[in-house]
Amino acid sequence: LAGYTITGIESSLGMLCSSSSCAWSFPEGSTTLSYWALSSYGDTSLQASASMKVDTVPPVLTILPSGGTPGENGWFTAGPVTAAASATDDTSGVAAVSFDGGGSTFTASEDGVYSLTVVATDNAGNSTSGGVELRIDATPPVVEVLLPAPDGEAGWYVGPVTVQASGSDATSGLASAQVEACVMPRTADRVTDQQPIHQRAVIVRAVGPNREYVHPAAH
Repeated sequence: LAGYTITGIESSLGMLCSSSSCAWSFPEGSTTLSYWALSSYGDTSLQASASMKVDTVPPVLTILPSGGTPGENGWFTAGPVTAAASATDDTSGVAAVSFDGGGSTFTASEDGVYSLTVVATDNAGNSTSGGVELRIDATPPVVEVLLPAPDGEAGWYVGPVTVQASGSDATSGLASAQVEACVMPRTADRVTDQQPIHQRAVIVRAVGPNREYVHPAAH
């Protein structure tokens, strides 16, 4: 009617604005809004409605390894090791979770480092990604020992003996290598004064981040 104006817009969720036009942001989730105009005459317009689904929050991703035998420094000393990924999304729900475009689980059995990327997508199209690294080394270090030739008779050393030793580990790397010597009696061999002859047993110990290997190098 002439002389009357729109004084506001009211809705099923309450008053939207006190003017003839306004902007209103739909909240997160699925919302149906019914609304109508108020006039200075005291009447209202016909009711209209609008529905909107809003999800601006990406899924929450969780990655958990399981299985295998845990070692040190994040290594597993035996497989198989399985990484499982899951996700939650409170609004539109989870559409897919995958490791590098595959399934939601990945299993590794052989020695090596497996760097994986996981992507979770919700039904609105939001996505989140994460990574996990599986490290398996089931092979102990390799020990190499170099002994000089005996300088005495019958395979005996009669002077100081220098033992050279080294270790290597192709997967996780070598943490340390050391040479130990111990003295053991040999009562089967006697000298003229009837005192037992002693021999030195050289032990080389190589330690990797995952395990230790002891090598009895020589006597």
